[in-house]
Amino acid sequence: MSTERDDTTRYLCAAAHLDDRFADRVIDEFLTEPTRAVPPVAGVRAGVVLAEAVAARARRKIRDTVLVALFCCVLVTLSISLVAAWLIIGVTVLVSAGVVVGNTLDRTYVLRWLGGVLVAAALLVVLFATGGASTGHGSPAAALAVLLLVLLLAVLLVDEFVVWRHVVDRFRRDCVLPDPHPDILSPQARRVYLFGSRHFLTQLRRHLNPRPRMRPPTSGELLAANGEKPVPAPVTVARGHRVFVGAGEPYGQWTLALPLRQCPALKRVTPLSAAGLYARVEQEMDALRNAAHLSPGGRFAELRVTAQVVVAADELIDNLGQAKDFLAEPTVAPYPLLRGQRVRELRDRPLEWARYYLRVQVETWHRDFVVSVFLHLAVSDTTLYVEWTPCVLLPVRKEYRAIDSMPDSPLLPVVRAVLRFFALPLTMPARLRTACSVIRPKRRSPGVLTPDMYGVAHSLRELAADTDVQNYFQLVDRDRYLKVLESRLRPALVTALAEAGYEVADRGTAAGLVTTTGALS
Repeated sequence: MSTERDDTTRYLCAAAHLDDRFADRVIDEFLTEPTRAVPPVAGVRAGVVLAEAVAARARRKIRDTVLVALFCCVLVTLSISLVAAWLIIGVTVLVSAGVVVGNTLDRTYVLRWLGGVLVAAALLVVLFATGGASTGHGSPAAALAVLLLVLLLAVLLVDEFVVWRHVVDRFRRDCVLPDPHPDILSPQARRVYLFGSRHFLTQLRRHLNPRPRMRPPTSGELLAANGEKPVPAPVTVARGHRVFVGAGEPYGQWTLALPLRQCPALKRVTPLSAAGLYARVEQEMDALRNAAHLSPGGRFAELRVTAQVVVAADELIDNLGQAKDFLAEPTVAPYPLLRGQRVRELRDRPLEWARYYLRVQVETWHRDFVVSVFLHLAVSDTTLYVEWTPCVLLPVRKEYRAIDSMPDSPLLPVVRAVLRFFALPLTMPARLRTACSVIRPKRRSPGVLTPDMYGVAHSLRELAADTDVQNYFQLVDRDRYLKVLESRLRPALVTALAEAGYEVADRGTAAGLVTTTGALS
Protein backbone atom coordinates (compact mmCIF):
# COMPACT_ATOMS: atom_id res chain seq x y z
CA MET A 1 0.00 0.00 0.00
CA SER A 2 1.21 3.50 -0.80
CA THR A 3 2.28 5.73 2.08
CA GLU A 4 0.37 8.69 0.64
CA ARG A 5 -2.98 9.92 1.86
CA ASP A 6 -5.69 7.30 2.01
CA ASP A 7 -8.65 9.67 1.71
CA THR A 8 -10.93 7.16 0.02
CA THR A 9 -10.79 4.74 2.94
CA ARG A 10 -11.64 7.38 5.54
CA TYR A 11 -14.47 8.80 3.38
CA LEU A 12 -16.07 5.37 3.20
CA CYS A 13 -15.55 4.77 6.91
CA ALA A 14 -17.36 8.03 7.64
CA ALA A 15 -20.10 7.11 5.15
CA ALA A 16 -20.76 3.91 7.08
CA HIS A 17 -21.71 6.03 10.11
CA LEU A 18 -23.43 8.90 8.31
CA ASP A 19 -25.45 6.91 5.75
CA ASP A 20 -27.29 3.90 7.13
CA ARG A 21 -28.34 2.77 3.64
CA PHE A 22 -24.72 2.64 2.50
CA ALA A 23 -23.69 0.63 5.56
CA ASP A 24 -26.54 -1.85 5.07
CA ARG A 25 -25.72 -2.29 1.36
CA VAL A 26 -22.10 -2.95 2.23
CA ILE A 27 -23.04 -5.58 4.80
CA ASP A 28 -25.61 -7.18 2.51
CA GLU A 29 -23.13 -7.48 -0.37
CA PHE A 30 -20.03 -8.64 1.50
CA LEU A 31 -20.95 -10.10 4.91
CA THR A 32 -24.04 -12.24 4.39
CA GLU A 33 -23.09 -15.11 2.08
CA PRO A 34 -20.35 -17.28 3.63
CA THR A 35 -19.50 -18.72 0.22
CA ARG A 36 -19.41 -15.45 -1.74
CA ALA A 37 -16.08 -14.57 -3.28
CA VAL A 38 -14.11 -11.67 -1.83
CA PRO A 39 -14.36 -8.93 -4.49
CA PRO A 40 -11.36 -7.04 -5.83
CA VAL A 41 -11.11 -3.50 -4.50
CA ALA A 42 -9.10 -0.65 -6.00
CA GLY A 43 -8.15 2.46 -4.09
CA VAL A 44 -9.51 1.48 -0.66
CA ARG A 45 -8.67 -0.75 2.30
CA ALA A 46 -11.80 -2.86 2.34
CA GLY A 47 -11.31 -4.51 5.73
CA VAL A 48 -11.22 -1.17 7.55
CA VAL A 49 -14.45 0.03 5.91
CA LEU A 50 -16.28 -3.25 6.50
CA ALA A 51 -15.34 -3.12 10.18
CA GLU A 52 -16.80 0.38 10.45
CA ALA A 53 -19.99 -0.73 8.69
CA VAL A 54 -20.50 -3.53 11.23
CA ALA A 55 -19.79 -1.13 14.11
CA ALA A 56 -22.16 1.50 12.69
CA ARG A 57 -25.02 -0.98 12.26
CA ALA A 58 -24.54 -2.30 15.81
CA ARG A 59 -24.58 1.28 17.15
CA ARG A 60 -27.75 2.11 15.23
CA LYS A 61 -29.55 -0.99 16.46
CA ILE A 62 -28.68 -0.14 20.07
CA ARG A 63 -29.79 3.48 19.60
CA ASP A 64 -33.07 2.72 17.87
CA THR A 65 -34.00 -0.12 20.23
CA VAL A 66 -33.63 2.21 23.21
CA LEU A 67 -35.48 5.04 21.43
CA VAL A 68 -38.42 2.80 20.48
CA ALA A 69 -38.75 1.51 24.05
CA LEU A 70 -38.61 5.02 25.57
CA PHE A 71 -41.00 6.43 22.97
CA CYS A 72 -43.61 3.77 23.75
CA CYS A 73 -43.42 4.76 27.40
CA VAL A 74 -43.73 8.44 26.49
CA LEU A 75 -46.95 7.86 24.54
CA VAL A 76 -48.83 6.66 27.60
CA THR A 77 -47.79 9.70 29.66
CA LEU A 78 -48.41 12.60 27.24
CA SER A 79 -51.74 14.26 26.60
CA ILE A 80 -53.34 14.27 23.17
CA SER A 81 -52.59 17.95 22.71
CA LEU A 82 -48.87 17.44 23.38
CA VAL A 83 -48.69 14.50 21.01
CA ALA A 84 -50.43 16.54 18.31
CA ALA A 85 -48.07 19.47 18.87
CA TRP A 86 -45.07 17.15 18.66
CA LEU A 87 -46.31 15.71 15.38
CA ILE A 88 -46.85 19.17 13.89
CA ILE A 89 -43.40 20.31 14.98
CA GLY A 90 -41.92 17.10 13.56
CA VAL A 91 -43.47 17.70 10.14
CA THR A 92 -42.19 21.28 10.16
CA VAL A 93 -38.68 20.16 11.07
CA LEU A 94 -38.61 17.49 8.37
CA VAL A 95 -39.76 19.92 5.70
CA SER A 96 -37.31 22.63 6.72
CA ALA A 97 -34.45 20.13 7.14
CA GLY A 98 -34.40 18.92 3.58
CA VAL A 99 -37.62 17.79 1.94
CA VAL A 100 -37.60 20.97 -0.10
CA VAL A 101 -34.25 21.49 -1.80
CA GLY A 102 -34.15 24.84 -3.55
CA ASN A 103 -37.21 24.96 -5.79
CA THR A 104 -37.40 21.19 -6.27
CA LEU A 105 -38.89 18.38 -4.25
CA ASP A 106 -36.64 15.55 -3.06
CA ARG A 107 -38.96 12.62 -3.77
CA THR A 108 -36.64 10.06 -2.16
CA TYR A 109 -36.73 11.97 1.09
CA VAL A 110 -40.54 12.30 0.92
CA LEU A 111 -41.04 8.58 0.34
CA ARG A 112 -38.69 7.72 3.16
CA TRP A 113 -40.81 9.57 5.71
CA LEU A 114 -44.23 8.98 4.16
CA GLY A 115 -44.66 5.82 6.18
CA GLY A 116 -43.83 7.70 9.33
CA VAL A 117 -46.41 10.38 8.59
CA LEU A 118 -49.16 7.81 7.99
CA VAL A 119 -48.34 5.86 11.16
CA ALA A 120 -48.21 9.07 13.19
CA ALA A 121 -51.60 10.14 11.82
CA ALA A 122 -53.09 6.74 12.66
CA LEU A 123 -51.64 6.97 16.15
CA LEU A 124 -53.21 10.39 16.63
CA VAL A 125 -56.62 9.05 15.55
CA VAL A 126 -56.34 6.18 18.04
CA LEU A 127 -55.44 8.57 20.83
CA PHE A 128 -58.45 10.78 20.08
CA ALA A 129 -60.71 7.73 19.89
CA THR A 130 -59.59 6.36 23.23
CA GLY A 131 -59.61 9.72 24.96
CA GLY A 132 -55.82 9.74 25.45
CA ALA A 133 -54.12 10.14 28.81
CA SER A 134 -54.54 13.40 30.60
CA THR A 135 -51.79 14.74 32.77
CA GLY A 136 -51.98 17.58 35.20
CA HIS A 137 -49.26 20.00 36.18
CA GLY A 138 -47.18 18.62 39.00
CA SER A 139 -48.64 15.11 38.69
CA PRO A 140 -46.34 12.05 38.79
CA ALA A 141 -47.29 11.30 35.20
CA ALA A 142 -46.08 14.72 34.09
CA ALA A 143 -42.78 14.28 35.91
CA LEU A 144 -42.35 10.85 34.35
CA ALA A 145 -43.09 12.28 30.89
CA VAL A 146 -40.47 14.98 31.33
CA LEU A 147 -37.93 12.40 32.49
CA LEU A 148 -38.62 10.17 29.50
CA LEU A 149 -38.32 13.10 27.08
CA VAL A 150 -34.99 14.05 28.64
CA LEU A 151 -33.80 10.47 28.23
CA LEU A 152 -34.85 10.47 24.58
CA LEU A 153 -32.90 13.65 23.95
CA ALA A 154 -29.92 12.26 25.87
CA VAL A 155 -29.82 9.12 23.72
CA LEU A 156 -29.86 11.24 20.56
CA LEU A 157 -27.16 13.52 21.94
CA VAL A 158 -24.88 10.62 22.83
CA ASP A 159 -25.34 9.06 19.41
CA GLU A 160 -24.65 12.34 17.58
CA PHE A 161 -21.55 13.00 19.66
CA VAL A 162 -20.22 9.51 18.94
CA VAL A 163 -20.60 10.03 15.20
CA TRP A 164 -19.20 13.57 15.44
CA ARG A 165 -16.10 12.36 17.29
CA HIS A 166 -15.55 9.69 14.65
CA VAL A 167 -15.69 12.29 11.88
CA VAL A 168 -13.60 15.06 13.44
CA ASP A 169 -11.08 12.81 15.18
CA ARG A 170 -10.72 9.32 13.71
CA PHE A 171 -11.63 10.28 10.12
CA ARG A 172 -9.99 13.69 9.97
CA ARG A 173 -7.91 14.80 7.00
CA ASP A 174 -4.45 13.18 6.72
CA CYS A 175 -5.47 10.58 9.29
CA VAL A 176 -4.23 7.03 8.66
CA LEU A 177 -6.73 4.53 10.02
CA PRO A 178 -5.23 1.49 11.74
CA ASP A 179 -6.22 -1.97 10.61
CA PRO A 180 -8.87 -3.66 12.77
CA HIS A 181 -7.84 -6.25 15.32
CA PRO A 182 -6.89 -9.45 13.45
CA ASP A 183 -9.35 -11.48 15.50
CA ILE A 184 -12.51 -9.39 15.32
CA LEU A 185 -14.30 -11.76 17.72
CA SER A 186 -11.71 -11.43 20.50
CA PRO A 187 -12.30 -9.37 23.68
CA GLN A 188 -9.57 -6.95 22.54
CA ALA A 189 -11.73 -5.79 19.65
CA ARG A 190 -14.07 -2.78 19.91
CA ARG A 191 -16.82 -3.11 22.51
CA VAL A 192 -19.53 -2.22 20.03
CA TYR A 193 -18.85 -5.52 18.25
CA LEU A 194 -20.34 -7.28 21.27
CA PHE A 195 -23.72 -6.03 20.04
CA GLY A 196 -23.11 -6.89 16.39
CA SER A 197 -24.26 -9.96 14.54
CA ARG A 198 -21.87 -12.83 15.10
CA HIS A 199 -22.43 -13.94 11.51
CA PHE A 200 -21.26 -10.55 10.22
CA LEU A 201 -18.20 -10.67 12.46
CA THR A 202 -17.32 -14.15 11.25
CA GLN A 203 -17.49 -13.01 7.63
CA LEU A 204 -15.57 -9.85 8.49
CA ARG A 205 -12.78 -11.99 9.89
CA ARG A 206 -12.62 -13.73 6.52
CA HIS A 207 -11.96 -10.35 4.89
CA LEU A 208 -9.47 -9.24 7.53
CA ASN A 209 -7.48 -12.46 7.35
CA PRO A 210 -7.41 -13.27 3.64
CA ARG A 211 -5.70 -16.51 2.83
CA PRO A 212 -4.71 -16.50 -0.84
CA ARG A 213 -5.52 -20.05 -1.77
CA MET A 214 -5.64 -21.96 -5.00
CA ARG A 215 -6.04 -25.52 -6.03
CA PRO A 216 -2.62 -27.19 -5.78
CA PRO A 217 -1.05 -28.36 -9.04
CA THR A 218 -1.14 -32.03 -9.92
CA SER A 219 2.01 -34.15 -10.10
CA GLY A 220 1.77 -34.20 -13.89
CA GLU A 221 1.68 -30.41 -14.02
CA LEU A 222 4.70 -30.19 -11.74
CA LEU A 223 6.65 -32.41 -14.12
CA ALA A 224 5.45 -30.41 -17.13
CA ALA A 225 6.56 -27.17 -15.50
CA ASN A 226 10.17 -28.45 -15.60
CA GLY A 227 11.27 -26.33 -12.67
CA GLU A 228 9.43 -23.17 -13.74
CA LYS A 229 7.00 -21.46 -11.40
CA PRO A 230 4.01 -20.19 -13.38
CA VAL A 231 2.54 -17.06 -11.83
CA PRO A 232 -0.99 -17.48 -10.41
CA ALA A 233 -3.66 -14.92 -11.24
CA PRO A 234 -6.49 -13.41 -9.17
CA VAL A 235 -9.98 -14.65 -9.97
CA THR A 236 -13.17 -12.58 -10.09
CA VAL A 237 -16.40 -14.57 -9.85
CA ALA A 238 -19.00 -12.10 -11.09
CA ARG A 239 -22.78 -12.27 -11.11
CA GLY A 240 -24.68 -10.21 -13.65
CA HIS A 241 -23.47 -8.50 -16.80
CA ARG A 242 -20.79 -6.35 -15.16
CA VAL A 243 -17.98 -8.87 -15.07
CA PHE A 244 -15.11 -6.46 -14.30
CA VAL A 245 -16.27 -5.98 -10.74
CA GLY A 246 -14.25 -3.39 -8.85
CA ALA A 247 -13.03 -1.51 -11.92
CA GLY A 248 -16.03 0.81 -12.25
CA GLU A 249 -18.11 1.41 -15.35
CA PRO A 250 -16.96 0.47 -18.90
CA TYR A 251 -15.96 3.48 -20.98
CA GLY A 252 -15.41 3.26 -24.73
CA GLN A 253 -15.11 -0.50 -25.14
CA TRP A 254 -14.25 -1.83 -28.60
CA THR A 255 -13.42 -5.10 -30.31
CA LEU A 256 -11.51 -5.72 -33.50
CA ALA A 257 -10.86 -8.67 -35.83
CA LEU A 258 -8.05 -8.27 -38.36
CA PRO A 259 -7.12 -10.66 -41.20
CA LEU A 260 -3.45 -11.64 -41.20
CA ARG A 261 -1.04 -12.90 -43.82
CA GLN A 262 2.58 -13.88 -44.04
CA CYS A 263 4.92 -11.04 -45.03
CA PRO A 264 5.76 -11.56 -48.75
CA ALA A 265 9.46 -10.83 -48.19
CA LEU A 266 9.82 -13.62 -45.62
CA LYS A 267 9.94 -17.33 -46.40
CA ARG A 268 9.83 -18.54 -42.82
CA VAL A 269 7.50 -17.38 -40.04
CA THR A 270 7.24 -17.98 -36.32
CA PRO A 271 3.95 -19.49 -35.13
CA LEU A 272 1.74 -16.85 -33.58
CA SER A 273 0.50 -17.29 -30.02
CA ALA A 274 -1.57 -15.29 -27.57
CA ALA A 275 1.24 -15.68 -25.03
CA GLY A 276 3.70 -13.87 -27.29
CA LEU A 277 1.28 -11.03 -28.00
CA TYR A 278 0.42 -10.57 -24.32
CA ALA A 279 4.11 -10.52 -23.43
CA ARG A 280 4.83 -7.80 -25.99
CA VAL A 281 1.88 -5.67 -24.80
CA GLU A 282 2.95 -6.10 -21.18
CA GLN A 283 6.45 -5.00 -22.07
CA GLU A 284 5.14 -1.84 -23.75
CA MET A 285 2.87 -1.02 -20.83
CA ASP A 286 5.67 -1.59 -18.32
CA ALA A 287 7.77 0.95 -20.20
CA LEU A 288 5.31 3.64 -19.16
CA ARG A 289 6.72 3.46 -15.64
CA ASN A 290 9.85 5.07 -17.02
CA ALA A 291 7.74 7.80 -18.64
CA ALA A 292 6.02 8.97 -15.50
CA HIS A 293 6.14 12.58 -16.74
CA LEU A 294 3.35 11.69 -19.18
CA SER A 295 0.94 11.59 -16.24
CA PRO A 296 0.10 14.32 -13.70
CA GLY A 297 1.77 13.57 -10.41
CA GLY A 298 3.90 10.88 -12.05
CA ARG A 299 1.15 8.30 -11.61
CA PHE A 300 2.47 6.07 -14.38
CA ALA A 301 5.38 5.21 -12.09
CA GLU A 302 2.90 3.12 -10.04
CA LEU A 303 1.15 1.55 -13.04
CA ARG A 304 0.16 -2.08 -12.48
CA VAL A 305 0.11 -4.73 -15.18
CA THR A 306 -1.31 -8.04 -13.99
CA ALA A 307 -3.25 -11.02 -15.21
CA GLN A 308 -6.93 -11.34 -14.35
CA VAL A 309 -9.28 -14.30 -14.71
CA VAL A 310 -13.02 -13.57 -14.88
CA VAL A 311 -15.62 -16.28 -14.22
CA ALA A 312 -19.40 -16.01 -14.69
CA ALA A 313 -21.10 -17.12 -11.47
CA ASP A 314 -24.25 -18.47 -13.14
CA GLU A 315 -22.20 -20.66 -15.49
CA LEU A 316 -19.86 -21.72 -12.70
CA ILE A 317 -22.64 -23.60 -10.93
CA ASP A 318 -23.68 -25.19 -14.24
CA ASN A 319 -20.18 -26.51 -14.85
CA LEU A 320 -19.16 -27.80 -11.43
CA GLY A 321 -17.58 -30.85 -12.98
CA GLN A 322 -15.08 -28.65 -14.85
CA ALA A 323 -14.77 -25.99 -12.16
CA LYS A 324 -12.55 -27.70 -9.59
CA ASP A 325 -9.84 -25.11 -10.23
CA PHE A 326 -12.25 -22.36 -9.17
CA LEU A 327 -14.48 -24.04 -6.59
CA ALA A 328 -13.28 -26.88 -4.39
CA GLU A 329 -16.79 -27.78 -3.23
CA PRO A 330 -20.21 -26.07 -3.12
CA THR A 331 -20.01 -25.29 0.62
CA VAL A 332 -16.93 -23.06 0.44
CA ALA A 333 -16.04 -19.80 -1.27
CA PRO A 334 -14.32 -19.89 -4.68
CA TYR A 335 -10.56 -19.89 -4.81
CA PRO A 336 -9.28 -16.28 -4.91
CA LEU A 337 -6.31 -17.38 -7.06
CA LEU A 338 -5.91 -19.63 -10.06
CA ARG A 339 -2.73 -21.69 -10.32
CA GLY A 340 -0.28 -20.59 -12.96
CA GLN A 341 -0.53 -23.60 -15.24
CA ARG A 342 -4.30 -23.25 -15.50
CA VAL A 343 -3.89 -19.52 -16.15
CA ARG A 344 -1.70 -20.35 -19.14
CA GLU A 345 -4.30 -22.76 -20.46
CA LEU A 346 -7.08 -20.18 -20.21
CA ARG A 347 -4.87 -17.58 -21.85
CA ASP A 348 -4.37 -19.81 -24.87
CA ARG A 349 -7.74 -21.58 -24.88
CA PRO A 350 -10.41 -19.57 -23.01
CA LEU A 351 -13.65 -21.16 -21.91
CA GLU A 352 -17.05 -19.70 -22.65
CA TRP A 353 -17.59 -18.96 -18.96
CA ALA A 354 -14.00 -18.29 -17.84
CA ARG A 355 -11.68 -15.82 -19.62
CA TYR A 356 -8.14 -14.53 -19.25
CA TYR A 357 -7.45 -10.78 -19.39
CA LEU A 358 -4.39 -8.61 -19.11
CA ARG A 359 -5.27 -5.81 -16.67
CA VAL A 360 -3.54 -2.42 -16.73
CA GLN A 361 -4.46 -0.15 -13.83
CA VAL A 362 -3.56 3.38 -12.70
CA GLU A 363 -4.72 4.83 -9.36
CA THR A 364 -4.86 8.64 -9.38
CA TRP A 365 -6.11 11.55 -7.27
CA HIS A 366 -5.00 9.97 -4.00
CA ARG A 367 -6.48 6.59 -4.99
CA ASP A 368 -9.88 8.21 -5.49
CA PHE A 369 -9.99 7.95 -9.30
CA VAL A 370 -8.96 4.67 -10.93
CA VAL A 371 -8.50 3.93 -14.63
CA SER A 372 -8.26 0.28 -15.70
CA VAL A 373 -8.08 -1.48 -19.05
CA PHE A 374 -8.80 -5.17 -19.66
CA LEU A 375 -7.28 -6.70 -22.79
CA HIS A 376 -8.24 -10.06 -24.28
CA LEU A 377 -6.47 -11.46 -27.36
CA ALA A 378 -6.96 -14.44 -29.62
CA VAL A 379 -4.83 -15.21 -32.66
CA SER A 380 -4.33 -17.74 -35.42
CA ASP A 381 -2.18 -17.62 -38.54
CA THR A 382 -5.04 -15.89 -40.38
CA THR A 383 -6.84 -13.69 -37.82
CA LEU A 384 -6.13 -11.47 -34.84
CA TYR A 385 -8.96 -10.70 -32.40
CA VAL A 386 -8.62 -7.83 -29.93
CA GLU A 387 -11.03 -7.00 -27.08
CA TRP A 388 -10.21 -3.71 -25.34
CA THR A 389 -12.37 -2.76 -22.34
CA PRO A 390 -11.49 0.45 -20.50
CA CYS A 391 -13.17 0.96 -17.13
CA VAL A 392 -13.30 4.07 -14.96
CA LEU A 393 -13.88 3.99 -11.21
CA LEU A 394 -15.26 7.43 -10.40
CA PRO A 395 -14.46 9.40 -7.22
CA VAL A 396 -16.31 8.99 -3.97
CA ARG A 397 -19.62 10.87 -3.81
CA LYS A 398 -19.45 14.51 -2.84
CA GLU A 399 -21.73 14.05 0.15
CA TYR A 400 -19.28 11.56 1.62
CA ARG A 401 -16.38 13.92 1.04
CA ALA A 402 -18.18 16.71 2.91
CA ILE A 403 -16.63 15.55 6.20
CA ASP A 404 -13.55 17.63 5.35
CA SER A 405 -15.64 20.80 5.57
CA MET A 406 -17.64 19.76 8.63
CA PRO A 407 -17.15 22.23 11.51
CA ASP A 408 -15.43 20.85 14.57
CA SER A 409 -17.69 22.80 16.94
CA PRO A 410 -19.53 20.61 19.48
CA LEU A 411 -22.63 22.68 18.79
CA LEU A 412 -23.15 20.73 15.56
CA PRO A 413 -24.11 17.40 17.21
CA VAL A 414 -26.27 19.32 19.71
CA VAL A 415 -28.24 21.01 16.93
CA ARG A 416 -28.63 17.72 15.06
CA ALA A 417 -29.81 15.93 18.18
CA VAL A 418 -32.42 18.61 18.90
CA LEU A 419 -33.72 18.50 15.32
CA ARG A 420 -33.93 14.72 15.44
CA PHE A 421 -35.71 14.95 18.77
CA PHE A 422 -38.44 17.19 17.35
CA ALA A 423 -38.85 14.89 14.33
CA LEU A 424 -38.73 11.72 16.44
CA PRO A 425 -42.43 10.72 16.18
CA LEU A 426 -42.26 10.61 12.39
CA THR A 427 -39.03 8.62 12.39
CA MET A 428 -40.21 5.91 14.76
CA PRO A 429 -41.42 3.49 12.05
CA ALA A 430 -38.00 3.63 10.40
CA ARG A 431 -36.28 3.21 13.78
CA LEU A 432 -38.52 0.26 14.65
CA ARG A 433 -37.60 -1.31 11.33
CA THR A 434 -33.89 -0.80 12.09
CA ALA A 435 -34.24 -2.29 15.56
CA CYS A 436 -36.05 -5.38 14.25
CA SER A 437 -34.49 -5.82 10.82
CA VAL A 438 -32.15 -8.68 10.04
CA ILE A 439 -29.88 -8.76 7.00
CA ARG A 440 -29.64 -12.34 5.81
CA PRO A 441 -28.82 -14.21 2.59
CA LYS A 442 -31.54 -14.52 -0.03
CA ARG A 443 -33.90 -17.42 0.50
CA ARG A 444 -33.41 -20.49 -1.63
CA SER A 445 -34.50 -24.09 -1.60
CA PRO A 446 -32.26 -26.52 0.29
CA GLY A 447 -29.57 -27.99 -1.92
CA VAL A 448 -30.11 -25.44 -4.72
CA LEU A 449 -27.04 -23.50 -5.82
CA THR A 450 -27.49 -19.93 -7.04
CA PRO A 451 -25.14 -17.28 -8.49
CA ASP A 452 -25.73 -15.14 -5.38
CA MET A 453 -23.88 -17.71 -3.32
CA TYR A 454 -20.57 -17.22 -5.12
CA GLY A 455 -20.64 -14.18 -7.40
CA VAL A 456 -20.10 -10.52 -6.56
CA ALA A 457 -21.97 -7.70 -8.28
CA HIS A 458 -20.31 -4.62 -6.77
CA SER A 459 -17.10 -3.72 -5.06
CA LEU A 460 -16.98 -1.57 -1.97
CA ARG A 461 -15.75 1.43 -3.95
CA GLU A 462 -18.43 1.07 -6.60
CA LEU A 463 -21.17 1.33 -3.96
CA ALA A 464 -19.79 4.75 -2.98
CA ALA A 465 -18.83 6.05 -6.43
CA ASP A 466 -20.23 9.28 -7.82
CA THR A 467 -22.22 9.38 -11.05
CA ASP A 468 -19.67 11.52 -12.93
CA VAL A 469 -16.25 13.13 -12.64
CA GLN A 470 -16.09 16.00 -10.16
CA ASN A 471 -13.93 18.56 -11.96
CA TYR A 472 -12.42 19.43 -15.33
CA PHE A 473 -9.02 17.89 -14.60
CA GLN A 474 -10.55 14.50 -13.83
CA LEU A 475 -12.46 14.75 -17.10
CA VAL A 476 -9.30 15.27 -19.16
CA ASP A 477 -7.29 12.82 -17.05
CA ARG A 478 -9.74 10.05 -17.91
CA ASP A 479 -9.13 10.52 -21.63
CA ARG A 480 -5.44 11.18 -21.11
CA TYR A 481 -4.71 7.87 -19.40
CA LEU A 482 -6.88 5.83 -21.74
CA LYS A 483 -5.41 7.40 -24.88
CA VAL A 484 -1.83 6.91 -23.67
CA LEU A 485 -2.50 3.28 -22.80
CA GLU A 486 -4.21 2.65 -26.13
CA SER A 487 -1.30 4.29 -27.96
CA ARG A 488 0.99 1.58 -26.55
CA LEU A 489 -1.25 -1.23 -27.75
CA ARG A 490 -0.83 -0.60 -31.49
CA PRO A 491 3.00 -0.64 -31.67
CA ALA A 492 3.12 -3.65 -29.35
CA LEU A 493 0.86 -5.77 -31.55
CA VAL A 494 2.32 -4.52 -34.84
CA THR A 495 5.85 -5.26 -33.61
CA ALA A 496 4.90 -8.70 -32.33
CA LEU A 497 3.27 -9.58 -35.68
CA ALA A 498 6.26 -8.28 -37.65
CA GLU A 499 8.75 -10.24 -35.56
CA ALA A 500 6.74 -13.39 -36.23
CA GLY A 501 6.64 -12.60 -39.97
CA TYR A 502 2.99 -11.50 -40.27
CA GLU A 503 1.16 -8.35 -41.29
CA VAL A 504 -2.44 -7.17 -41.65
CA ALA A 505 -3.77 -8.69 -44.86
CA ASP A 506 -6.20 -5.95 -45.95
CA ARG A 507 -4.95 -2.47 -45.17
CA GLY A 508 -8.11 -0.88 -46.51
CA THR A 509 -10.30 -2.96 -44.24
CA ALA A 510 -8.00 -2.21 -41.30
CA ALA A 511 -8.17 1.52 -42.03
CA GLY A 512 -11.96 1.36 -42.10
CA LEU A 513 -11.99 -0.43 -38.80
CA VAL A 514 -9.65 2.17 -37.37
CA THR A 515 -12.11 4.92 -38.31
CA THR A 516 -14.91 3.04 -36.57
CA THR A 517 -13.17 1.89 -33.42
CA GLY A 518 -10.15 4.11 -33.03
CA ALA A 519 -8.03 1.01 -32.69
CA LEU A 520 -5.23 -0.49 -34.75
CA SER A 521 -4.01 0.73 -38.10
